[in-house]
Amino acid sequence: MAEDPVVEPDRSRPERADSRRKRLQLIDAAKAAVAEQGLDVSAAEIADRAEVGVGTLYRRFGSKDALIQGVVIGSFADIQTLADEALSDSDPWRSFVAFFEALTQTLVGNRAIREMLTRDDTLADWILAPTHRLRESCATITQRAHEHRLIRP
Repeated sequence: MAEDPVVEPDRSRPERADSRRKRLQLIDAAKAAVAEQGLDVSAAEIADRAEVGVGTLYRRFGSKDALIQGVVIGSFADIQTLADEALSDSDPWRSFVAFFEALTQTLVGNRAIREMLTRDDTLADWILAPTHRLRESCATITQRAHEHRLIRP
């Protein structure tokens, strides 16, 4: 299993194998829990899914919110990678279809991402840059398809 790019362990000292396993279990559990239940999932739910105590979550990440933020930012990074791949494709129709099919699948399967992208209220500071960049990428992908008369305005 690859390291999560957002929720990094403390590198000042070597991480014990059991500690690494618990950290990765918590990250995986948080990913699944926020995908199913959204941003308001409880720390107890995440810990239960990871088969660790709630105290382990707080020791490893400081707070439930810090863990969830890391997971959500990581999910946005994954979607942005798809957008970047679409933008690098020279075929505007193929890139439009591929990106929006992948985005739709993500939105259907991840309640937290759906909540973040469809909020009417002000977004938290930690998610502003990723959502802004993703929205710009979506607009560019759409604009390219429109300029080639592949979609209507």
